[in-house]
Amino acid sequence: MADDAVELLERQCAFLLAQNDLADFLVGVGPFLDVLAAEPRIAPHLDDLRNEALAIFNAQAAVEEQLLPELRALRDDFARLAPDLDDSQREPAHETSEPPSPLRIDVSLARFDEVAKGEPSPIGPDGSGGRGGELIRILQAKAQEVYRRAEETGQAEPEGMDDWSRRLGNADSAFGHARRATVLRSRTSAGLSLMRLGLVPEALNPRPIERPPGQEPGVYADQMFRWVVGGERPLFAAVHEPLDDSARSWVEDRVDEFRSDVARLREELRRRIGTTRSRLGLVQRFKHRCEWHDRERLEALASDDSVPGGPEDRLTAELARYLFDQGLAPLTKPMTGGLEPDLLDPQQPAVYVEAKQYSDSSNARRDLRQAVRQVYDTVGRLLGTPYAVTEAFCVVFRRGGPRYLLPDVLPGEGYRLHLVLVDIAPASESGRRQQRQPILLTVEELLGT
Repeated sequence: MADDAVELLERQCAFLLAQNDLADFLVGVGPFLDVLAAEPRIAPHLDDLRNEALAIFNAQAAVEEQLLPELRALRDDFARLAPDLDDSQREPAHETSEPPSPLRIDVSLARFDEVAKGEPSPIGPDGSGGRGGELIRILQAKAQEVYRRAEETGQAEPEGMDDWSRRLGNADSAFGHARRATVLRSRTSAGLSLMRLGLVPEALNPRPIERPPGQEPGVYADQMFRWVVGGERPLFAAVHEPLDDSARSWVEDRVDEFRSDVARLREELRRRIGTTRSRLGLVQRFKHRCEWHDRERLEALASDDSVPGGPEDRLTAELARYLFDQGLAPLTKPMTGGLEPDLLDPQQPAVYVEAKQYSDSSNARRDLRQAVRQVYDTVGRLLGTPYAVTEAFCVVFRRGGPRYLLPDVLPGEGYRLHLVLVDIAPASESGRRQQRQPILLTVEELLGT
């Protein structure tokens, strides 16, 4: 039977893509996103996609920040090598946040200092923005001044210029690599597709521009002008006003891009829903098998001290055998970063399972909180390695004591932790014979917040 979350996704995508009229398509984007965000099995993936899109730009920003000390050192060394070309005391040509005109680009060291001290601008999908690129361009322009002067006068270049140029080349190479990574990842990012689609509803119904008491009329007029000439203005016109031919052509091109965004988002969500559903489905099926058909056998196994290991090890072994029979290859207690997860299948996408059991209420609450902390510690050490985990599971076997009500899922750093309670307590402690009220463990308590 097809997953109903996937069916919902398919229906919504098909309906939106079937809208051939420009206005109908644009108006349909907002409800399309709202429906996806309202489905609990899809909404977490939307959050992940947005975070992954931001990570594309953060990666380039991190490289630029790492290069900044070397670029500053190159700037100071240049002023020492060619003091007559040190124009750091000159008034920078651009003192606003607006990008400089291509016809009068300021390549002075004064401009370098201004950019290096200021806040970097947001990085775009084409790798533009930030500040590393402009700083490198200024240094390259200063180097060209040295070479041009040497060629015109026949004088030798300053001693140490070759090594300075080598260092600048290394910085430029590192920056270029980071910028190309941004461009390449942006072209295939479903998260960026989601974010682009998210701009459409606001373009169709922009936030009101209000003039507060005391504000100069010119400020309000400037805000209105920016909205009128803004890049998304034709999208507004496509729904609310007649379109001229040039604007219609622009809107048609954008809608074609939005259609591609919908298709890319659909395929990525299908993949993620299917992967998560298959893993979570396996664990849920194990839970049902234990509770419906294996309760007495598993409780007897957990209590049998003649079998090697403790109750938790024996129950974990049952889960490991089940996952193996379902096509996974879980390793039991592999050493990872100095810690030992109960089960880890390192095949990508990696599967991590922590198993716990309790039979009374004396330490159960503490042990469950500790289990969650253990998952976060261990999975955290796998981040950035070939065994990075996107889905983790904490399987809790209840053999007795109160029934704990656990959150279905907890957030992680780029992954999600699913909590599954497997109730194998004897019939005397379950159903109508259960004398204790269930105990709710909140997300805040489990995370220690």
